[in-house]
Amino acid sequence: MPVSDLPGGQLKQTRVRHVVVAICAALSLAPSSFAQVPPLWGALQPGPERVGFTTVFRFDPERTWARTYDAAGVFVPDSNGRPVQVSVWYPAQATGPCAGMSFGGAVDVDVVVPPPLTDFASAMRLRNREDAHSAVPAERFSELLSSPLHSCAGAPPSGGDAPLVLYAGGLNASVISNIVLAEFLASHGFAVASVSLVGAGDAQVTQSRSAIDLEATVRDLEFASTVVRQLGLARGTRVAVVGHSLGAVAAMIFAARHGNTRAAIGLDGTYGFEGAGSLLTTGFGYDPTRMRAAVLDIRRAEGEQEARLDMASVRAMKYARRDLVAIGAMHHSDFTSFAMVADRFLTPIDPKYAGTRWDRRTGRDGHETTARLILALLFETLKADPLARGRFEALARKHESVRWAALVASPLPPSPEETSRLLTTEGLERVKARFRAACADDAPAGCVDAARFNSFGYALLGKHQVREAIAVLELVAWAHPGLANAQDSLADAYLAAGDRERARRSLQRAIELAPTDASLGPADRERSISEWTARIRAWP
Repeated sequence: MPVSDLPGGQLKQTRVRHVVVAICAALSLAPSSFAQVPPLWGALQPGPERVGFTTVFRFDPERTWARTYDAAGVFVPDSNGRPVQVSVWYPAQATGPCAGMSFGGAVDVDVVVPPPLTDFASAMRLRNREDAHSAVPAERFSELLSSPLHSCAGAPPSGGDAPLVLYAGGLNASVISNIVLAEFLASHGFAVASVSLVGAGDAQVTQSRSAIDLEATVRDLEFASTVVRQLGLARGTRVAVVGHSLGAVAAMIFAARHGNTRAAIGLDGTYGFEGAGSLLTTGFGYDPTRMRAAVLDIRRAEGEQEARLDMASVRAMKYARRDLVAIGAMHHSDFTSFAMVADRFLTPIDPKYAGTRWDRRTGRDGHETTARLILALLFETLKADPLARGRFEALARKHESVRWAALVASPLPPSPEETSRLLTTEGLERVKARFRAACADDAPAGCVDAARFNSFGYALLGKHQVREAIAVLELVAWAHPGLANAQDSLADAYLAAGDRERARRSLQRAIELAPTDASLGPADRERSISEWTARIRAWP
């Protein structure tokens, strides 16, 4: 297994070893061998690639983890940074020996860990083990650990140019919670990187649903992207992000923030349930109108396991293509590898679900359908496969339990610079029509960023491009009819053109709007009205 490294050149290392049940260790496998279906995969079929696996523990020195002030208020610097575990499944070279892995080998990671990271590594291993132990009857736990996987530990990568799929599990999930999906995608040519899920600092190692913990996960995904590229396992310009449950919230925030993200996939994402959409919409810096990646939301159907859906947060991503898939007879955990493990090992179901249409078989079937839909989307978005969209649509229509809705992306509104050029060539009315189309069901104010367009208008005035500035600021005033400051800015542009009469009318309009303009506080409102009134009176 690979060595975890520590920034700062520390040489002393402690080897953390745990029980590892390895199958075919150091055995050379022919391509026909690694193409066989692993027992936990059900009916999923491996792709043509051999799968390599590695786990690294690293510090992100740009963020603190340890408390930097003791109980007496004395500053003690954190010299290491935030610990992050990154587990990666990737396309490996087809020839050479394969250190075959068992499920236990993934649970009880055997890596060289520098001393400052040993406690963190042990905690993550314990989480893996507890998660695995709870998935099967106690008497079958050792059988689960000995189950062969599809991965070769530490195998050389096939080329390092694989598309990258980042993964974040649900609240405090183990880093291998979706190991079957990860191996499946890697066998089809994708590098899949899963991150450890912990709180914002050592004062609370476990995750919560707070905005600061979600932001920590988003930044862990960013860090993992860098680590995987440094390891030579993937390229960073073809990226997708997948998340389950709370991890889906982090995935959507990541995708909206990073323009290289081509697909964002939520698996029973928390943001899609009644009362939980604000976890996404209030995320640090989140803006649904910045989402450009193709969005795939897959979740259990309305009423399954008492689910009450609210997809408003996804519908707000209006400039992204969105596929909404709801699958019947699935539960929340069926979107993880638990579905495959529980079906194979006959894990008992809660008696309250006995006699319903859901059981271990339907959960497994739904998981397999989910994996195939994800694969088709990734082939379309990350590999530019022209036939992949057809495969996706055929899968979505094939199963009676699947309900699929495709939401097209609205046309993008022009930027301030583009708007200025269009105003010159097309005129104000045609540009207004463009923004109405881009805004769709929303008011134009939602597509014309008043602050950005206003600043651009003043920049044009500074360049003595007065006519262009007037056109831009007139558009702002149209899009924001209740904004007093838009009229004030327009008055400045009219004055620059020597048109005092129109400037006067704009200021009078600003005075009329000010009492009901919610963007003005009481002090600003009073000051602005006084200033605008004085300006009008000063003119002859």
